[in-house]
Amino acid sequence: MAALLKHKWYQWYLRDVEAGRLELPEYEEDEDDCLYFYYGEMFCRIPDCSKASHNYKSTNNLRSHVASHKDVSLHAGNVGGRVSQEYIDEATKWYKSLFAGVAPGDSASPAAGVSTSPARDSLPALPKKRDGTGSTF
Repeated sequence: MAALLKHKWYQWYLRDVEAGRLELPEYEEDEDDCLYFYYGEMFCRIPDCSKASHNYKSTNNLRSHVASHKDVSLHAGNVGGRVSQEYIDEATKWYKSLFAGVAPGDSASPAAGVSTSPARDSLPALPKKRDGTGSTF
């Protein structure tokens, strides 16, 4: 997952799904009729799941949660190890497709349901010194 942490699409995915501003598509199935997970997925995409905006912190934790749903097929066991560049590229394209290819801060309008306000708007004010001046870090 470290390979995705610097990608703006992945960061936007993490922020907007957890905040409830982005609705994810349903899972796709692979050739074995098992649900397909993209590299770095952290949120459940089972329709009407009450924990859809819960960040599972790892794809294996997400897989454990998804397995608890009725009538889902997953490949047996946890998946681990180094991921190939091909899977990273595929995941990056998928995260980008969630936002219709409109980058954060672009002048074009984003996909429906996506907030354009930067995350820093929700940060608390910095502490001030007793004399009212800002602190220097």
